[in-house]
Amino acid sequence: MSDIVISALIGIGLMAAAIWLLRPPSQFRAALLPQTGGESAASALDNLAASHCRYFPQVRQAFSNQDDAYLRGKASPAALRAWRKARRRAMRNFLAGLYKDFAQLNRTARAVARMAPHLDRLREAELFWLGLRFRLVYRVAVMELTLGVRPAQQVLQLAEIIGGLGSALERLTSALAENSGSSGLTS
Repeated sequence: MSDIVISALIGIGLMAAAIWLLRPPSQFRAALLPQTGGESAASALDNLAASHCRYFPQVRQAFSNQDDAYLRGKASPAALRAWRKARRRAMRNFLAGLYKDFAQLNRTARAVARMAPHLDRLREAELFWLGLRFRLVYRVAVMELTLGVRPAQQVLQLAEIIGGLGSALERLTSALAENSGSSGLTS
């Protein structure tokens, strides 16, 4: 009897973890709803670029251990605390920007995949797992940041995942262009 209860509790825990991972953070729910009309094709294409991800080298430099070591010897404890708090806030904003970049690229990749149903389902599975991995690493980074740990490795992984999604989107669009080009020649 206790094995059934333990199995049920583990199952409920896994379901809760899956829901937690798949739901976007609360600050993004309204922003990630599909846009309706009013947006031109040119502005939609401008939104494809992962705008926050390109600042990763500067963010990594700003969050190096060297700054912390230097300020520990020069600044007062109150100033050091204020600086660390501002730095955590900046990292939280950068993580939020990475999440927006990923969500925009993911939404675009799914739209492209819907336009080409003849493309194999492997690409859809790739997008699903990439999204799941991103959300997991994102949650770990936010948790580490909340605990006062610098999530440097997780931020690097998030940037790599966004790069992977960008290349997956590129492969999808080139496969779509190839297929539409070859179907146009045979007509």
